[in-house]
Amino acid sequence: METGVPILELVTATISLMLIAAIVTAFCIRVKLPFTIMLVAVGISLDYLGDKGLSWASFISHYELTPDFILYLCLPTLIFESAYNLDSQQLKRNITPILVLAIPGLLISMTIIGLFVSGFTAIALLPALLLGAILSATDPVAVVSLFKKLGAPERLTILVEGESLMNDATSLVAAKVMLMIIAAGAVTSHNIGHGFIEFFTEFFGGLAFGWLFARFVGWVLGHIKGEPEIEICLTTVLAYASFIIADDVLHVSGVLAVVAAGLTMGNWGQAKLSPSVSEYLNNFWEFAAYLANAVIFLLVGLSINLHPSNNFMLELTVVIIAMLVSRAVIIYGLIPITRKMPLSTKVNIPYQTIMWWGGLRGAIALAIVLGLKDIPEQGLFIDITTGAVLFTLFVQGLSIEKLLRKLGLDKLPLIDRFIQMETNIVSYEHAEKRLQQITHQGLFSPTVSNSYGKKLKNEVRLSKDKFESFQEHKLDAKKTEQFVLLNLLTSEDKQLYILYGKGFISESAYRNLHDMVKAQVDAVRYGGGLSVLTEIRKMPKYLELLYIKFLEPISWLSFLSDSLRTKRLIREYEEVWALHECSNQLIEELDKFKIETGLHAETVDSLKRHFNSWNKMTKEQLDKMAEDFPSIILDLQKLFTERAVIQSRIETIDDQAHSGRLPESLAKEMKENLNEKLNEINRHKIKPYKADPYELLNKAYIFDGLSKSQFKEIYKMFNSYTIGIGHEIIRQGDKGSSMYFIAKGVVRVFVEKDGKQETLASLLAGDFIGEIALIRDVQRTATCRATTPCVIYELKRSDFEKIKANYPTITDNIEKVADERSR
Repeated sequence: METGVPILELVTATISLMLIAAIVTAFCIRVKLPFTIMLVAVGISLDYLGDKGLSWASFISHYELTPDFILYLCLPTLIFESAYNLDSQQLKRNITPILVLAIPGLLISMTIIGLFVSGFTAIALLPALLLGAILSATDPVAVVSLFKKLGAPERLTILVEGESLMNDATSLVAAKVMLMIIAAGAVTSHNIGHGFIEFFTEFFGGLAFGWLFARFVGWVLGHIKGEPEIEICLTTVLAYASFIIADDVLHVSGVLAVVAAGLTMGNWGQAKLSPSVSEYLNNFWEFAAYLANAVIFLLVGLSINLHPSNNFMLELTVVIIAMLVSRAVIIYGLIPITRKMPLSTKVNIPYQTIMWWGGLRGAIALAIVLGLKDIPEQGLFIDITTGAVLFTLFVQGLSIEKLLRKLGLDKLPLIDRFIQMETNIVSYEHAEKRLQQITHQGLFSPTVSNSYGKKLKNEVRLSKDKFESFQEHKLDAKKTEQFVLLNLLTSEDKQLYILYGKGFISESAYRNLHDMVKAQVDAVRYGGGLSVLTEIRKMPKYLELLYIKFLEPISWLSFLSDSLRTKRLIREYEEVWALHECSNQLIEELDKFKIETGLHAETVDSLKRHFNSWNKMTKEQLDKMAEDFPSIILDLQKLFTERAVIQSRIETIDDQAHSGRLPESLAKEMKENLNEKLNEINRHKIKPYKADPYELLNKAYIFDGLSKSQFKEIYKMFNSYTIGIGHEIIRQGDKGSSMYFIAKGVVRVFVEKDGKQETLASLLAGDFIGEIALIRDVQRTATCRATTPCVIYELKRSDFEKIKANYPTITDNIEKVADERSR
């Protein structure tokens, strides 16, 4: 294989760069300096020493940063890792300010920088706007690492990192559009219109492709669980292939394709991964991102021209001022506006200030400027961009920590400090027990063990005194409730993951419950109490409901709507069952809390009463589902049992293999056979529940006296549906075109009066609803909602008219019921 650089030299250079990165990392840990900034400084030093003739430095310094190296080798890793680890719930809550900053915000910033540069320097407007697009992309690596070190609020990290992910793509697309306009030689309405179309096509096309590709890879992963090597390989392929295919084949944004792929795989796709692979995968991508960042910032330092041919200090000064002004305009100007938009929450002034000063520039800006071709200003732009990057790294990057501390954003929330104290006590007590075990084994001198034992006892006493003082002075009943709830919710989330890992609940049920618990944790952490747990509900499956609503009227597709409704029923059962199992465990943990922590007994008892109530409610729901849908629930319970047996056998095989009693090769073969059986179980389809129409009609007295032939004729007119809890069959005020017969389940009827809901009745199997709107041709007079999963039979208006003409006695019976209900 022949390349431009000898393989040995390339390998040696790579190892050297990694070694330098490791040394710099160790140094930064000691002196507490930002890792990326120190790497740039080291790179500049090596370049300087190389110019002075130092041989080993010259060997490294002749390597320089290239746009292809950044875009195709490092960028997919950095973006995928960042997106993969982003909290989707936090991202959803902050998506409005993030998108506003990333799209209109970046375009405004580009315009301001362009106007400043063209107004105060000799650079023309169009090239100045190109420079504005290049310098509007933020690189938060140094800032985010500082946030993590200081324990800054997670929301601040989401805002900064989320904006950077999106505006990287916006910057690349905007620069491409500006190059197209510059090549055209003039600004025309046609060029501007074409530029906007190009911009939005690339932006949203990249997101769509990345999402679709990630869903496909997730589907593949779901069929090969238990193969860690394949799972890790496929996620790597996803990161790089999504960028390359989007950028070079589809000509849409490769950056946004990777963003969408990383977000999808990091949230929806987590349930597709084997539990044993998930943690390893996180470590793999964390190391890959560390390596990419280390090499990039080291090469940034090596690529800086210490002897520029251009005298660009005026242009650089104008650019720095323009960057700070434009950043201030979009942060302090746009963010307050987003507060009035949907899916947005308030971003306070301290957060805005950190976002303004923390808007560093880095690899993306350098990649774009280095990749410019046929632009007379390229040399000047490279010098200006390099100077701007250095300013943000060494001035803003080194001062952001002081600003963060001054604004008080480095302080832990009160509840987190309390949890930290409790953790200290538990860890010291655990260490004390471990020391006692070692002492009893006689392995160490009693003098040594007694000396350390006294130190540990003293640490336990001091920690408990501090804990009790904090509890007495700062932990009231509400804070106690929050503290206990945080512990319980964390435990519940772990238990849900175990249930999913053992195959007791499906990925969709786990994903719904996991998202719900995460939302509850965030709400409790920042001031919420027990009430928020009941207020937070799972996001409805709007797309699934849309499919069902679309399919229902199509008789020959009724099997699909029945199948979808059955899947909803199964998922609801799994979710209720999982919550019931978790509540049993949480009630036990509450008893431990009361004994071990000595917290407010009344608060803990109150929480226990609520959890007992929830436990009873979930048990009643499970019993009701089993009563109303015996065939479905029986099949589901069989699947649960089969999964549990196989998972138990797999765990036993793992234990035997780890102990050395069972050879690894044999254990692998046995597990492969069991995993295949598990996959067969998971592929098993539960048939949709079908109520017996004869039983249904026999319960409805309005059909008394029908002959068998008449009975069969009417039966053909019905369409059956399975609906989930909370589904509104009829809504007050709507126009009615059908009536419904209840075969299984409970339906509650209520009306809206003066803004309040008044319950009229609870209807069971054999009852019917919706007759008034059909007989009297009026709007629905009440709302009917399923309080349990139900099976209903629909009779449409056209079919009702036939019955009305052929069987007047049935119509008379329905009229009587309608009159009674109206009264």
